[in-house]
Amino acid sequence: MQLPVETTPTSAALPGTPVSETALLTRICVSRPYFALDKLRAHEGRFYATAAADLPLGREVGPMSSAEISRHAAIAGLCGAALAQGDDDRRFYLAQRAEFYALPSAAPYGTPVSFCAQLEDLNKRSARSSITASVGDEPLARLEVSYTILTEYAFRRLFRHRARATAPRARMCAALPGRLSVTDTASYEVPAVPEAACAGHFASYPALPVALLVGQLGDTASHLLATGAFRGVRASVVASDLCWAGEAARFEVRRAPEAFADERALLATGIAGFDCRVLAGEREVCTAKMLLEPR
Repeated sequence: MQLPVETTPTSAALPGTPVSETALLTRICVSRPYFALDKLRAHEGRFYATAAADLPLGREVGPMSSAEISRHAAIAGLCGAALAQGDDDRRFYLAQRAEFYALPSAAPYGTPVSFCAQLEDLNKRSARSSITASVGDEPLARLEVSYTILTEYAFRRLFRHRARATAPRARMCAALPGRLSVTDTASYEVPAVPEAACAGHFASYPALPVALLVGQLGDTASHLLATGAFRGVRASVVASDLCWAGEAARFEVRRAPEAFADERALLATGIAGFDCRVLAGEREVCTAKMLLEPR
């Protein structure tokens, strides 16, 4: 597979001017610990940052899990959109669609990853960004992320029934305690999404980030592979709703040899395709197709 990705400059060579984290956080809808980007810079319409893995890999291999790459990339993309706004107002950028492409990397877990976000489109209601991730001079992944934009007033009015006091946390809870069931399909049931898994993602309105939803889907899918370890290769994600802290969640995965029919050459090499979805209560909140490589 040809990965359409440019090399991101290493953190020591990032161009442009530094961006104040304090000022940036007043414009966006996420905060630490979910926001974990460092060395923030902007240059000619691009936003640059670095991050190192702070969530466990689980059954995946690489310098950072696909879900965590997606997390940092999506945040870099919305930061670029926020910096392009004509005012300093806070807006909520809800990731709606994402396309993920990855290349293998021999870099060990924890190696810093550089991100470069290019804003492709921006209007009052939506934004679209392309983001590249690199390790040193080697391309690691490319993402295309589309966002729905809500003003702070609109978000709070729309989700006022979800407001709750949330405790400050230094770290996110990466694990979603639940029960795995594997037959010819795989499912993972979480009785109640822990608030700690939503830390820094919509303060006072704790919602589980899409990246964590997809990460759990990938881990669930890996139980249908002959080997436990895997590498994320490709994913296409649509998020249609939010999964809130305290809700029951169900992650469902089935084998899908027809997934990504244009990637048949990959499927012939043993890379496996899956169809996935996430339910919060009775609501379908996320669907995804993904390709995983057994390792």
